[in-house]
Amino acid sequence: MTLAVNRTKVQLAILIALGSLLGVLALGGGTAPAQTGFLACVKLKKPGKGLLRVSNTGTCRNSERGILVNQTGPRGPAGTPGGPQGPQGIQGPMGLPGTPGAPGAPGAPGAPGAPGAPGVSGYSPASSTSPTQAATDLAVTQPTTCPTGKSVLGGGYVIGTTAADSNKVIATQSFPSSPSVWQVHAEVVAGATMTGSWTLTTYANCATTL
Repeated sequence: MTLAVNRTKVQLAILIALGSLLGVLALGGGTAPAQTGFLACVKLKKPGKGLLRVSNTGTCRNSERGILVNQTGPRGPAGTPGGPQGPQGIQGPMGLPGTPGAPGAPGAPGAPGAPGAPGVSGYSPASSTSPTQAATDLAVTQPTTCPTGKSVLGGGYVIGTTAADSNKVIATQSFPSSPSVWQVHAEVVAGATMTGSWTLTTYANCATTL
């Protein structure tokens, strides 16, 4: 009688320890589902007696209730996502501007540059007038040459006629024919008849360019 009581107490202690530490799941009688753990069977009649039996066949008797010990439960649902992102914080105050640095020392003077090429100097005009042309003369070419050592920079002309022959003679060419000569060509307008003599004066602007 004493041995039976001790066995009952031991079985009850095992049942309580397994229920508190392993999360015992009570099942109705029948076959254990294909999950992790092992099946323990408790009598339906007076289950508080603490009689516990481990089933070797994976099933409990009709007079017993199955308890699946050390079972892994199904995975729980995902948690609720957090709320929306909060607003951006305000910008902090700007720092004070720094103190300007002291001016640097003046640099050393640069070396003198090389002398430039000589400029234009010694301006002097030159001119020449053609011989007096008779009323029957229809054209004349008159050059003007600069003094020695000077170059021609430009030129012009004047046609001398009587008032009656004004605008009857025109210049058809006016250009430098060499570095020191300005040349002009003038002729009577086609179809015009001269009533008097006429002349052509050529002018040259000369200067030293070396």
